[in-house]
Amino acid sequence: MKTKIERDYEREQRRLREMYEKYQQLPLYHKFKFMLFIYWLIFKSRVKSLPLYWIKFVTDMERQFELHGMPFALKLKLEKWFNYPTHSDKKFFTCQDKKIWYHCWNEKDNFELHLHYRAGHPGHIWFAINEDGTATIIGIHVKEEYRNKGLGTMAFQEAISQIKDKASSLKGTLERQDFPEPDASFRWLRRQGFEIKEKENGDYEIELRIN
Repeated sequence: MKTKIERDYEREQRRLREMYEKYQQLPLYHKFKFMLFIYWLIFKSRVKSLPLYWIKFVTDMERQFELHGMPFALKLKLEKWFNYPTHSDKKFFTCQDKKIWYHCWNEKDNFELHLHYRAGHPGHIWFAINEDGTATIIGIHVKEEYRNKGLGTMAFQEAISQIKDKASSLKGTLERQDFPEPDASFRWLRRQGFEIKEKENGDYEIELRIN
């Protein structure tokens, strides 16, 4: 005795065989029209389903970004092509009508500010926070093509505003071998409020009182 599923399957197979036999009896022109009609129905069904597939794709993608964040490789591509920010805080400086994004790491004993523009790095600021309530300059650097545009000053002022509760002064050393012609650096440092003293070995000590 056959089950209902088996009977239904056999009935469907007989119906398909009958349709195929009738199709074989058609003239060639009608065969072509019939197949064209079938393909048209398939195409219409696919087109109608495209918006639903797109909505599902976008929804799934947004859900994945919400759970895991955007893949970093994709962020870099978007930053390179469209100057898309790679960090979620989306902070930026405006420099000659360009958005220069920046991101900070403000830790107990370390502070870093990194600049980003189209997957490039225009510069950075890096301080070590000392236990005695002072900070030491590890590096302040802005690439040459971004200098004399106010970007370094904006980044430095932002950095100072973020460490002022942890450090009363900022100190550093300019070594003569690294700065054989320090006049331009001196002018910028003095504009920021630094005091500059020359040491016996020809290096320079710099200090900024924050509080």
